[in-house]
Amino acid sequence: MVGAAVLHQHSKSPAKHGELLELMNSFLTRPAERQAVLGPDGQGSEEFKRLVSGS
Repeated sequence: MVGAAVLHQHSKSPAKHGELLELMNSFLTRPAERQAVLGPDGQGSEEFKRLVSGS
């Protein structure tokens, strides 16, 4: 539920996506998880972008 609440909040305030990516960058340690969330360039995977866009 916490994850859903965070995604909902960030879907309402796209300007804060960078803050969420920074938080996830400091939190995620496993390479597969980092790739899945942050993407190859650290700017957010396509899945991350889809989730925070609310689509």
